Amino acid sequence: MVNRSILLLVASALLAASPDMASAAVSSSDICSSAAFQALSGTRLGDSPIFMRALVQGDEVCIEYQLEASVASSATWFGVGPSRDSNMVSSPASNVMMFFKDTGKPVSYLLGGYVSSDVTEESVQSSFVVSEASASSMSFSYQRTLAAATSSEVAISATAATDFIWAYGTSWPISTHKSGTNGAATFNIAAAAAASGSGAGASTTVGSSTSTPWCDDKNCPGIVGGIAFAIMAVCGLLLTSALKFSPVGKLLLHRTVAAPPVKLTTNAPVAKPHTMFMQTLADLHLGELLVMLIFIGAVVVLIALLSDEDNYVVSGQVSLLILMFLILPVARLPVWSVLFGSSFERIIKFHRWLGIIMTVAVIVHVVQASKVVDLTLNEKYGEVTPLPGFIAFVCFIAMLFLSIEYIRRMFFEVFYFTHRVLSIVGF
Repeated sequence: MVNRSILLLVASALLAASPDMASAAVSSSDICSSAAFQALSGTRLGDSPIFMRALVQGDEVCIEYQLEASVASSATWFGVGPSRDSNMVSSPASNVMMFFKDTGKPVSYLLGGYVSSDVTEESVQSSFVVSEASASSMSFSYQRTLAAATSSEVAISATAATDFIWAYGTSWPISTHKSGTNGAATFNIAAAAAASGSGAGASTTVGSSTSTPWCDDKNCPGIVGGIAFAIMAVCGLLLTSALKFSPVGKLLLHRTVAAPPVKLTTNAPVAKPHTMFMQTLADLHLGELLVMLIFIGAVVVLIALLSDEDNYVVSGQVSLLILMFLILPVARLPVWSVLFGSSFERIIKFHRWLGIIMTVAVIVHVVQASKVVDLTLNEKYGEVTPLPGFIAFVCFIAMLFLSIEYIRRMFFEVFYFTHRVLSIVGF
């Protein structure tokens, strides 16, 4: 008798501590089988290919999801569920209903993170009752409580709009969503029921990968870098051939940004910073400055194209663009003499400058990325695996340190050997 009293007290305490939790589990799917539910028409969920209908009776709701026929023929799975904030991952982690064509039944999955190993089937599948499911039409209906029955469930409103997230695909597991295959939308059960079958105003799009940035599925650093190099090549050919002896050609090919700092010249192993800066300007032709401006323009264009992306994506893509041009000056190809009338000895300075700039960009990228993912993660995060990128970062930092002019001059053999090895590992 005492033990029973203790159990009752514990149960009462748990219910009092969790007022938002459903007080009882769903035992049937009678709402789904009712004539009132069967008479409802499906409403498109935002701009997704998923149609939804729902009916509330008491403190429970029956929901049906159906994938559009044109998509259902190729899709092997789809998932839908209420969301706390229209994001796939929330805190605490929430669940969605996943439907796989090969099994033909819906299963509750927990969205614990953005990598495939964090999306797992829930161990307890008792918070809902499945009514019907069809693998051929990729549809299912189930009954649950309006309130959250577990800590991973999200409450559904009977009268106001509720956020939902959705996704579908042709293979499972996935490392990232293709454009147009995931998004978020709101759904108002009461508005859908009152719309007399039209569903007007019942669901609105919150976010969708159908409106993803232009660069999302393209190699924008390669595209922008290729166009920039083509412009450089055309300008180089014009200056070294058609305009070589013209006033413009003479100005760009032979005039330097500054006069040589003769009075500041020194035989010291390392010159003073001011002297080094003036020597750099004296060694920079106006034509080379034009090439630099084209490169800066390419960086600005790339950043503009990535304006809708996260900061860590922008810094990572900019690093890749810089890396493309970083390799070109040390390629030892005759392209430089053909296109620009220049030599390897003159071009190498761009390699040093780009190396410093890229290291700064990579440091910014690593700092930003560390806020959203474990840098040592050895599995897919979106379209990349963080660990190889972190190893490349360590290589670039080591190369920059050994490239410091004093260290390079004093220990040139060490610099040369490590540069060759670390460049292979880093790239």
